[in-house]
Amino acid sequence: MISNVLCQQGFPDELRTQAAALYDSAFGAKLSRAIPDANRRIALLAEVFLPEFALSEGQIVGIVGFKSVSGALTGGMSLARLYSHLGTFGALRAILVLALYNRTRARDQLLMDGIAVAPSMRGKGVGSLLLHELQAFARTSGYKSLRLDVIDTNPDARRLYKRMGFIATRTTRFGYLAGYSASGQLQPWSTP
Repeated sequence: MISNVLCQQGFPDELRTQAAALYDSAFGAKLSRAIPDANRRIALLAEVFLPEFALSEGQIVGIVGFKSVSGALTGGMSLARLYSHLGTFGALRAILVLALYNRTRARDQLLMDGIAVAPSMRGKGVGSLLLHELQAFARTSGYKSLRLDVIDTNPDARRLYKRMGFIATRTTRFGYLAGYSASGQLQPWSTP
């Protein structure tokens, strides 16, 4: 476990590129189907991130994005921004592929929109801290449940989520996305 870690909501503008690179290190393989060029992908993410929809730690050794009633970490991604970064063909490709990943949240539910921890910090408690803080944020914000989705090919994440009290509630198959054959919906609590 690491000590002296500060978890906060949001991150300063000067750390946008660092946040985008960290997020891409976790989700780049998935996002590369929509935006193959890593440099363009990171530049786009740095521009579209809405920091208030993320919990981060210090120099961004970890980040967890979420989708709430007010918005989402990647909520700044617009058609105009896709066109400006990717051109017409690239933007159309990205729109089609990203639509496959779109997840909606239930009315009283906070939806985790990805968690990433720097490789040098893995196994030191950063992911657990971020999830704990996200659970606390969900409860104090009045959400009745917190949902996250995890692919079946990520056993490390599944172990972390189980250890943090999440339970599988549903499995969905994605035949059209090779390598992402199942997504388990996990929730740590729900109230009537």
